[in-house]
Amino acid sequence: ASKTRRVSAHRLLAGDVHGMIHTCSVPVEELSSGWNSRGSPPLPLQFAAPLKAHGREKVHQILELAGVLTSVGGDGNLVKYSDAPEGLVVTGISKVPGELNSLHAVLSGGATPVLAAFRTTDFVVWDTGANLERWRTSCG
Repeated sequence: ASKTRRVSAHRLLAGDVHGMIHTCSVPVEELSSGWNSRGSPPLPLQFAAPLKAHGREKVHQILELAGVLTSVGGDGNLVKYSDAPEGLVVTGISKVPGELNSLHAVLSGGATPVLAAFRTTDFVVWDTGANLERWRTSCG
């Protein structure tokens, strides 16, 4: 009798300085076997083709936001994805109002996140729910 073994996997995501998101699925069994003495993973990682997410600008953060995989980047966009069998698929791109030219982090989540961003040389905390600036300081 043959046995069918179901392999569950974790998806690793990494954003780069060129605006790309890289994905890799790693079987749970491999993750639990540990890393070798050189700090390398226990198997060669196979990455899917990178997904262009933020033009040529740096990906600053990848997170789950209100149950949706989301990234923010140096192009000032908030990008949403769905996880399809062939990899990540972009489902929405939002330019946050307020002339923010670089989104750096989501400070609080939910359907209306609060963002850390730059507007020219000013660092800004932007509330997307109220669509207004909550705090600003000049950086140069």
